[in-house]
Amino acid sequence: MKKILLPITIFGFILSIQSQDQIINGTTFKTNGKLGIGIDEPNEKLHIYDGDIAITRSQGNSNGYFGAIKFYNRWTSNSIVGASIGVKTKNGTTPFNYSNIVFNTSNGYNLLSEKMRISYNGNVGIGSNNPTNKLYIKGDGTTKNILNIFNPSAINGASLRLSDGQWGSIIKTTPNSYRLDTSLKSNQPCIIEANFWSPIQ
Repeated sequence: MKKILLPITIFGFILSIQSQDQIINGTTFKTNGKLGIGIDEPNEKLHIYDGDIAITRSQGNSNGYFGAIKFYNRWTSNSIVGASIGVKTKNGTTPFNYSNIVFNTSNGYNLLSEKMRISYNGNVGIGSNNPTNKLYIKGDGTTKNILNIFNPSAINGASLRLSDGQWGSIIKTTPNSYRLDTSLKSNQPCIIEANFWSPIQ
């Protein structure tokens, strides 16, 4: 009888442990599947209090990944990767001394492709993995409108402002009218056509 009672007692002890939250060295294992590091009541599947997450990989190649977070959709029996945010070395020589943040999305066939990046020098590229300006937008050759500025609630509509110490703004005033404001002259009507604009004389 004693030989039977001992396994039953151990089994009951294991069940009681599994039905209770466990805290081991500051790490909380909740019965609802949530994990807390440095916090007793985690709000999400992984909740870290007063700490950072480190991802380390040895990468010396040009434009090579040394860390990424991937997002999967488990709607079907197989997980489909939907997007990722990663860190890559820069193109060219001594790439390991520089890093870029890249944003990838899926094309629907479980393959990721880069759509935007923040380069090591602070340039942002959309459609380009080598942005040469603070904001570099590259079209795909099929889309006519690369940049669309829309502000339906403003009195003067949408505007585009360019500045290099002195500034200039192109402002849409009516559906078919625009004006040019600069730091030297304001409220100057102008005509905007397909590839250029010109002041009205």
